[in-house]
Amino acid sequence: MKVLITDYVGDADLERNLFTIAGIETVVAQCRNAEEVADATSAPTAIMTAKTPITASVFKAFPELKLITSFGASVEHIDLAAAKKHRVWVTNVPEYHAEETAAHTLGMALSLIRNLTFSDRAVRTGVWSIPDSPVLKRPSLLTLGLIGIGRVGSLVARLAAPCFGKILGHDPHLAANRWPGEITKVALSQLLRDSDVVSLHIPLNDKTNNYLDADAFKQMKQGSFIVNTSHGQHVDWRALQAALDSGHIAGAALDVAPQEPPAVDHRIVQHPRVMLSPHTAYYSRESDQDCRRKAVINILSWWKDGFPPNVMVKGKKGVALGSG
Repeated sequence: MKVLITDYVGDADLERNLFTIAGIETVVAQCRNAEEVADATSAPTAIMTAKTPITASVFKAFPELKLITSFGASVEHIDLAAAKKHRVWVTNVPEYHAEETAAHTLGMALSLIRNLTFSDRAVRTGVWSIPDSPVLKRPSLLTLGLIGIGRVGSLVARLAAPCFGKILGHDPHLAANRWPGEITKVALSQLLRDSDVVSLHIPLNDKTNNYLDADAFKQMKQGSFIVNTSHGQHVDWRALQAALDSGHIAGAALDVAPQEPPAVDHRIVQHPRVMLSPHTAYYSRESDQDCRRKAVINILSWWKDGFPPNVMVKGKKGVALGSG
């Protein structure tokens, strides 16, 4: 049994130590593309990957491959069709950062409605006054709109309830009996029209790419804000730039970008009404370690029992069962 870790942030000591205890060989690399993955080792049984693309060529290069696990919930960098064709398990780690992301989201939302980041910039240039725009309003009179009511969206609602006067939610996939009590279920059009802050918490797919586009921004309330700690591709940056320039959207807080890292000279990056963080909403020391341990457990569970948890693509049942 051999596990290839294609890429990681910091070190891979935690994973290596857990696999060593289990008697499993670990190969650690920092691969930027599929070619480097194929060259990193020979005959891995499993692959752990954070962002390195796992394309059809990887499956062809490694016919012994049985399982791939992603560090985190995202599997966009893995060719799922190729995995299905080759009957390779694909797993992820969906539950490890809800608390961190929810806190980050609420922090961004409150910073926007209280003008904190932009006031800080103004003070550093010698301005010491109440801003003319946006008009500061009492938080209990404002409405927060949440698009996507999963683990993170639900927790954002719970944290935000004491601050905002009303919380609206839109999620066509959530069963009626699972809606949190803090959230009023509405159609997307009403959420965009009535919310002072709109926050995204949805998966990335063909239907949610550019989910907030020029038409969506036109539907939003004059002087409203957006927060995106989900996926950068959810927001059409060109349309957002136009909405910010016109003043229709008063500000945006973005933890993610369509291309990461974004160009330093991009107009959104340099826009005076945009707050940015470098895709860190999910991160804490604890969430990082939790994610890494759960990714290892995905592999160890398959090796021991033949079936891994958190399955995105079903592969062949494990046959080694702890013997290699």
